[in-house]
Amino acid sequence: MLTVVATTTSVTATSIPCRLLPPSPHHYERTTTTTTTSTSTNRIDAHYHYITVTVTTTLTSTSIIAIKDAPD
Repeated sequence: MLTVVATTTSVTATSIPCRLLPPSPHHYERTTTTTTTSTSTNRIDAHYHYITVTVTTTLTSTSIIAIKDAPD
């Protein structure tokens, strides 16, 4: 007898949407999103039953980029 239990976990972190700094000709903001997917297949018992696990991770970050030659 084969029993498979599947669990899905979702974690979401949300920040308050706001600008990091006031608008200025001396800097700008850049948002980068990176998504990584990993898949593995594992034997779960002695009868050669397999389960495939896929994990997807998405990371979004915002950076402040200084403009070196910005006018005063």
